[in-house]
Amino acid sequence: MRLLFAAFLTVCVLCSAVSGIAEAEAVDVAVSGALGFRDVCTGDTDGNYYGKPITLHLAPDDILQVLSYTPNHRPAIITATGTVDGTKKTLRNLYYGDDMDDKYYQGPYFLVPAEPGKTLVFSAEGWKFSCNDRLYGIAIDDNEALEWLKGASEEDLAGISYVRVGDIPAEGISELARLAGRPLVVELVGKTFEASSPVLEKLDLRGLVLWEARGKGEIVLPGREKLQLFAVVKSHALKRVEFSGPLPALKTVSLLFCERLADFSGLSQAPGLSYLNITWAKFLKSETLTGCPQLKGICLRGCAAITSLALLQPGKGIAYVDLRFCSALKSVSELRACVSAKQLLISDSAKLSDLSMLVDLTALEELEVSNCPAVVAIPDLGNDWKLERLVVSNCGLRDMDFVSGVTSLNALDASGLSCITDLKWLADLRALDTLELNSCPNLTSFAGLADMPSLIRIKANGSAIESLQGIEVLTLLGSLEIENCTNLRDIASLANTVTLKSLMITGSSRIESFAPLKNLSCISYLSLSSPADADFGPLGELTGMKYLYIVECPGMKTLDFCERMTGLSMIDLVDCPDLENIEGLSGLQNMKYVTINKAPTLSSVRALFDKQSLQYVFLHGIPAVKAEEIAELKASLPKCQVMAF
Repeated sequence: MRLLFAAFLTVCVLCSAVSGIAEAEAVDVAVSGALGFRDVCTGDTDGNYYGKPITLHLAPDDILQVLSYTPNHRPAIITATGTVDGTKKTLRNLYYGDDMDDKYYQGPYFLVPAEPGKTLVFSAEGWKFSCNDRLYGIAIDDNEALEWLKGASEEDLAGISYVRVGDIPAEGISELARLAGRPLVVELVGKTFEASSPVLEKLDLRGLVLWEARGKGEIVLPGREKLQLFAVVKSHALKRVEFSGPLPALKTVSLLFCERLADFSGLSQAPGLSYLNITWAKFLKSETLTGCPQLKGICLRGCAAITSLALLQPGKGIAYVDLRFCSALKSVSELRACVSAKQLLISDSAKLSDLSMLVDLTALEELEVSNCPAVVAIPDLGNDWKLERLVVSNCGLRDMDFVSGVTSLNALDASGLSCITDLKWLADLRALDTLELNSCPNLTSFAGLADMPSLIRIKANGSAIESLQGIEVLTLLGSLEIENCTNLRDIASLANTVTLKSLMITGSSRIESFAPLKNLSCISYLSLSSPADADFGPLGELTGMKYLYIVECPGMKTLDFCERMTGLSMIDLVDCPDLENIEGLSGLQNMKYVTINKAPTLSSVRALFDKQSLQYVFLHGIPAVKAEEIAELKASLPKCQVMAF
């Protein structure tokens, strides 16, 4: 499942800890699959590298952020960079489990006493957070946690480095003074404990995180000698932030979803600031952001009033710049000095046209320029570039010749470009493994493709594709998405793409024949639509199928072609008006998920009875199936969740 909101927050809430490239004093700390719940899962920008061991590059006393997902409190580490199987990659998430939705809470944070070769094993139980079986964090948001704190011995408190404070009685706040003298990250999420509490003055704060900060719409942060991290999240009243005293150790500032924030003064009080993350502050002006010469990362996503970065004085130390959804942005010429930048992300800037400064940013590994219609040209990117991922979607580009020399490119998204009529310009991109050409109005086929030995994934959804001619030269293609290509008729070339494992061609109802699919012996995931007279017989040869999604298939009356798909785990049938029976599923013993939505002529679902492998059945829009039969289905599958409407 895609990482929705959690993925979005990752880049924005990076703690001072996990900086970009390892520095001289940094050490390796391994995060192994022994982290207690599931195998380690990581996702880069394309969701790759799942199930791989991770090594994080940390400096002593860095701050990690750990996410816990409700209801199972599965812990995770969020980071910007790391090593996957010995190769440095830019990671977006390191997380656990597969139930990744937006039901989560932030934190806890962890002050890492980094040691070479050390493995971090996290666990969470109620309000207690442990690392390597030692308590390091507590969530004081109920009486039970507060009572523990009152009675805890000095030995119990010895390893505490993180405290989350919720709605506790006012008289209980004084108990936090017991943690004085220990380096702490404090997260305030409750109504009774404000940032101005005198208790904070007694604590050795290394990090301060304010959720929905209350008050008069402003936060004035006095000087603190050791504070490394300052964050405010979801404060809809906040209009002004001021640093009023020296903050010599401050590395990271994150002001997230503070929609009314318009003024941020005193940044010069933090001369060593490394990461500035401000998101969706639509009134924040460029002139309020001044004096950050040591910055390594800038994220101003959604700051719609920002016009330039001149006063931030970005320099050669910058590794990461995110200017997506900065709709007033007029110039990025100041970035010419950022010769060490690894990532540059720009989007939705209608007034931005000049990208000539890119000629000096040859260290870039990831470049995104999307939804910038005034950008009509990009400087030639030569062989000396290290670029691995390029997004140039929905711009006004006149051609793609500038990319031909970038032989290091792994992933390319050129969606929404009217200049693309053929694919000859891809010939030299021998390292390319992912290609996206969605919504290209003048691309009618894959003609011009060379044999690209690394290309394994293509998306061309919503393009003007009429034929798949040219795709047969890709001997290692594993995934093809060409959904909502309403002109698509000819898929004959698929007969030679025998390495395909995943094929998505829904919304293409003019396909003349499914016969070419019968050769796809490796395929396990298929989604398709069909014309009214389609012959589904060739699909019966796909005996390795595991996931089948059929939508808008008039004329399909049975599922007899599924009889030999013995490994089928999930089938999803949507808008199949002529489907009469599903007996083709009766002999399949590995089915786990069945969805049937809008099949008005289907008269029975008895083929699903007693299939104890089933975990979930969703039935909707099948009026011919009687309520009594649905009741029998539920009774025959006591461990299966059956939903019928």
